[in-house]
Amino acid sequence: MKYFAFLILLIASSCSSKPNWQKERERTIELSRGVQSGSKQVALSLTDYSRGTDEAASLDHFIRSTTDLTKFTIQPVTHEIGWSGNNAYTVFDTKSGEIKFYLKQFKKKPDQLFAEIYGMDYLQKVNGISSPRFHAIGKILDKTMILETPALGRSFQFYYNQVGSFPLDSAERREALELLLEGCQRAGSALAKLHSHEEKKSIPFPERMGEALKKISPANYQECIDRAIQRMRSEPHLTGVVHDDVKLVHLFYDPNSKTISIIDPGSLANNLKSNPGILSSDFYQFSRSLLLNRFGYTLDETQNGQKTELLTLDEATQAMAAFREGYIAEGGIPPTAIEEDFFLLRHNLLFVSHADQKLPEPYATRLRDLVALSLSELQARLEP
Repeated sequence: MKYFAFLILLIASSCSSKPNWQKERERTIELSRGVQSGSKQVALSLTDYSRGTDEAASLDHFIRSTTDLTKFTIQPVTHEIGWSGNNAYTVFDTKSGEIKFYLKQFKKKPDQLFAEIYGMDYLQKVNGISSPRFHAIGKILDKTMILETPALGRSFQFYYNQVGSFPLDSAERREALELLLEGCQRAGSALAKLHSHEEKKSIPFPERMGEALKKISPANYQECIDRAIQRMRSEPHLTGVVHDDVKLVHLFYDPNSKTISIIDPGSLANNLKSNPGILSSDFYQFSRSLLLNRFGYTLDETQNGQKTELLTLDEATQAMAAFREGYIAEGGIPPTAIEEDFFLLRHNLLFVSHADQKLPEPYATRLRDLVALSLSELQARLEP
């Protein structure tokens, strides 16, 4: 991913008086729009909430200064909730036990910060889709912190886990599956609405996509890539608003309001600006995620990763079909056979390129399994 080129100046102001965090929030949104429009130099003045070198005390001060919470806990985010990684946290209200905010940190990557904020601001304008709202921003030690409101409902990973928690052929499992399928159909509809928010354009194959793929690929797959690129050049491709990271943990469904929420929209800003993506790649990513995540990974008694089937292949196929139905019904156009083949190749090569990534269990076991599957599918391409 290419990040925006600009200079950002972080100016920490004194915390001796009550910070005007609402104005800082509004100013940051304005600056994100400016960056999106091509501004090269951006001056952002942020209140410094640091309490010496104590990060916990600093985070506590930041949250108390920008929210109405008085008793709360901060915990790392899980895949089931949506955001994940060591840079994201949930803020729980101790009294109600509810998630009130997500806390994300950005260190020395202001381009990602502005892309995240612009993406959230943009999604507020898309009809038929919900998304978190940017609540507050501040400086803590050497990091920039932002608070976001939570997404409505639960991530699709939660619904997968829910189906998998019930015995096969049980009434509870059938009911959980029906809810999942309802959500998948609405997810397809919501994604099609996102793709229709800007004018769609038919363009030749973006050569940068092929060049990026070649850079991460071993030499023995270059011929496969060349063939796939040649096929992609043979037909036009629809471009428009592309999220570019659509997966089970980034889409949420609230069955009460029948609402789909999309989170983590940082890549969306980059695609809108100068690198328009192919619309059908979003469809492929989520459809593939529905298939691959039918297996869950947990720790066994010895703290090693273990694989568990959450959905049967038939159930996952039903989820993919419901998603496809909703997407087409709302005017979305799924990938052509040529596009799907290219996206599968790219997907497999990306997993292989991360084979040496160091992850804790059970994620390390999951990565090994996905790399093995990718290598198997890639090997089939090399066979005559």
